[in-house]
Amino acid sequence: MWSNFFARAEQSRARAARPRRPQMSEGRETALKLGLLLAGLGLVLMVTAAGTDHWGQLATRARPGNATCRAAHFGLWRQCLKTILQSELEDEEGICGPVDLPGVSNCSYFQFFTTGEATLIMDRHAEKELFIVAAVLAIICMCLIILGSISIGTALNRNLQFLLKLSATFFISAGLAGVATLLSFDRAALGVLRAVGETELELTFRWSFGCGIASTLFTSLAGLTFLLLSLPPLSPCTAKAGGA
Repeated sequence: MWSNFFARAEQSRARAARPRRPQMSEGRETALKLGLLLAGLGLVLMVTAAGTDHWGQLATRARPGNATCRAAHFGLWRQCLKTILQSELEDEEGICGPVDLPGVSNCSYFQFFTTGEATLIMDRHAEKELFIVAAVLAIICMCLIILGSISIGTALNRNLQFLLKLSATFFISAGLAGVATLLSFDRAALGVLRAVGETELELTFRWSFGCGIASTLFTSLAGLTFLLLSLPPLSPCTAKAGGA
């Protein structure tokens, strides 16, 4: 009986002497949740961008006397060629499009992802290496956002504030990967435009490309938020010295 009493007392003293993990303030927790919301938006937008094929649009110019004209929209993985009636255009002598107009569409994945062969977009050769680089970088960007979100979730649940720097590294790296994805696709699309072809084409960047831009922005802001939160707070002496 007495041995159990002393054992319990010893355990109570040990728990009391154990250093307590500092609790996260309400303001910091709110900032963490805001950063996590930005990261979640960045992930959703990047998944939407990578999974859709409206990054760019190539269109011919409508010619008087022709019944139809051609346009194409494409993304990181596939393209859709569309034949549009010129009577549907607002300006029958302008650019053929937008591709949302009714017409006959034919979609296919880029052949260098399936058979390894060269791919033509509007009868022009696409630069295989740049499209592959853009697709791989988009996947890396999404993986980094997921890893950063897991780290932040663990930091909130376990109150492990040292994970903030790791999460900030993941999200900032994801933002850089997003920028590299956009630049690679931009060069790939311009390469198609510069390729030798019989018809003159007009290039327009569309909403999937905009989703990639927004994802990169939100992810970078989330990384900066977590980086600022990972910095040690200013002591009163330091704050007074800075104010003086």
